[in-house]
Amino acid sequence: MLTMSYSTLLLSLSSLLSLLSLSLYIYIYMYIIIFISIFIFISIFMFIFILIFIFIFIFVFMFIFIFIFIFIFIFIFIFIFIFIFIFMFIFMFIFIFISIFTFTFVYLFVYLFICLILLIYLFNLLN
Repeated sequence: MLTMSYSTLLLSLSSLLSLLSLSLYIYIYMYIIIFISIFIFISIFMFIFILIFIFIFIFVFMFIFIFIFIFIFIFIFIFIFIFIFIFMFIFMFIFIFISIFTFTFVYLFVYLFICLILLIYLFNLLN
């Protein structure tokens, strides 16, 4: 009867550990999918906004300095767009990296703590 309760305890703790590791992977993939979708949405929105602004600028100021200002503003917006893309990539990967490693270590410590409790119970069982 005593060994049956310990085997039930071991089985429940092992299932808990497998659920913890599965939830860790689900959490990591959820973060990656959320940040990639946010990045895609923001990039599409920025691209549409820049196109609308460029077309408004072209139609409003078509007769005033058409050759000078259109090229200047197109190059300015291209550089701003590239800078924002680079900044978003850097921020996205840093945040994903920090969150994945933070929660990985939290899960690892929970896992090791449960393993320590299991070892203490097993040593108590042997004594």
